[in-house]
Amino acid sequence: MRALAALGQVAEAERLLEESFLLPSEDYITPATLMANLTAELRVHGHRQASSEVAEQAISWLLSRSEEGQGSWAHRYDLALAYYRGERWEDARSVLDQLASEAPGQVDVRGYLGALAARRNDRAEALAISEGLSGTATPPEFGVDSYKQARIASLLGDRERAVELLRDALARGWPFSVRVHGDVDLEPLRGYPPFEEFLRPKG
Repeated sequence: MRALAALGQVAEAERLLEESFLLPSEDYITPATLMANLTAELRVHGHRQASSEVAEQAISWLLSRSEEGQGSWAHRYDLALAYYRGERWEDARSVLDQLASEAPGQVDVRGYLGALAARRNDRAEALAISEGLSGTATPPEFGVDSYKQARIASLLGDRERAVELLRDALARGWPFSVRVHGDVDLEPLRGYPPFEEFLRPKG
C-alpha cells in the first residue's frame, strides 16, 4: 500500500486496504495500523483528499469496535492518533488529555499534546511540554523524547532546532524509519536543506 500510494496508484492502494480487513490482526498490526500508514503515505505524496478519507475510515473502524475493546488504553490511543491524522484536533486532544491523566509520564501522549499546543499557537504551553520531555525516554526507546521535541519545534517554526533534535534522537538510539518522511508534524521542514539532507539515504 505504501508503494502504491507513492506511485500515485491510489485506487489500487485502497483496494488492498479493503482486502486487509479480511485478514486476522497480528500482534500490533491491525486494520487501524494499516490505515494509519496509508493515511501518512497518501498525504506526503500529495493525495490529501484520499488521505483524509482513509483517516475517517480509521476513525469509523475504531469506533465500531466493541465497548469492551474501546475502553482499553491502546484502543483509545489509536483513536486519538486517527483523530490527529484526520486533523480533528479537538477530538484528538480530548482523548489524549484523558490518557495523560491516567499515565502522566507517557512520552508519546505528552509529545502529541505538545504538538497540539503548537498547532493552536500556544507557544508557551508547547515549549513547556517540550522541555518536560527532555531525558524522559527509557530503553528501548532512547531518543524518542528528542524526536517528539523535534516535532513540536517543527510546528513552532523552529526549523534549525527541529533538525538538531532529530539528529540528537538518532545519535541516542532512536530508530530511523519510513515514518519520518510521512510525519505530518514535520511538514513545515519540507524543502529545508538540512532536513532534506537528514532524510537522504546514507551509505
